[in-house]
Amino acid sequence: SACLVGSEMCIRDRRRVRGEFIVKSENDPICRKLDLESFLIMPIQRVPRYNLLLKDLLEHTPLDHPDHSNLSEALKKIAEVNSYLNERKATVSYTHLTLPTI
Repeated sequence: SACLVGSEMCIRDRRRVRGEFIVKSENDPICRKLDLESFLIMPIQRVPRYNLLLKDLLEHTPLDHPDHSNLSEALKKIAEVNSYLNERKATVSYTHLTLPTI
């Protein structure tokens, strides 16, 4: 039986529905047996690849090419994003290690 508060499902029912959706999605062939965490981490894992790609592209782009300055700026920005993500990852990892288990 659905637990309704006003027009919203209660937390218990929302968690059950969300859990059922996640299990169903993870078993769907289109998801290639990847879980939700795998999909959530994908964008984070791509940033270092973009950094390498832009660095290689910039190395092979002549200085007088019209795209050289834009590639240089893109590399600078992606390096900043990569650095930020690494700092956040270290902070989260450190926090996770120092939190007491209850």
